[in-house]
Amino acid sequence: MNKSEQQHRPLDNYISLLYHWNRRIRLVGEKDPATFRRKHLGEVIAAFGVLEHIAWQQAIDIGSGNGLVAVPLALANPTRQVIALEPRQKKCAFLRMVGHELGLTNLEVAATRLETFVAPAGVRRLWMARALEITPVLLVSVLRRHPGDHLLLFSGEASPATLVLTAGRDVLSIIDRQTSAVDAQRTVTLARILG
Repeated sequence: MNKSEQQHRPLDNYISLLYHWNRRIRLVGEKDPATFRRKHLGEVIAAFGVLEHIAWQQAIDIGSGNGLVAVPLALANPTRQVIALEPRQKKCAFLRMVGHELGLTNLEVAATRLETFVAPAGVRRLWMARALEITPVLLVSVLRRHPGDHLLLFSGEASPATLVLTAGRDVLSIIDRQTSAVDAQRTVTLARILG
């Protein structure tokens, strides 16, 4: 097995688990696993390139859902902690099972909402949001309490995530903003949270 095959096997296993569990609980709307891999997973993995120059110790995936951001990030960064923040118990059960099946000892599942989550102090943190289901104002109010941390935001033209940049213009300093490598209607933004 070559290096490329070794790198893709865990992602293939993740997609297989995702579609198997999707029969029981709604985890993904895309019917075709190959399209999901190219369109959704491809966008997330391509976005990780913007993280090269920031030193983070812990990443928090807000509203992790099916783990689309948390799982690949945990796979790519085995020495860094990734927290999948997800309030829905069935999705937490899925995420825990994925972490176990893929041997992701660095993936923690927190069954809580963003507004009640207490982030550990003294850690360089990366907050991540994709398919945002909370108000931009709530997200910005939480980020405001974490100056020096970073935010990786995936957004589409009409998505609530786009409004985070407007609502947070006084607390977010954009470091990098790129058009998605997969969908020209979507952007990936890396911002520093100001004090």
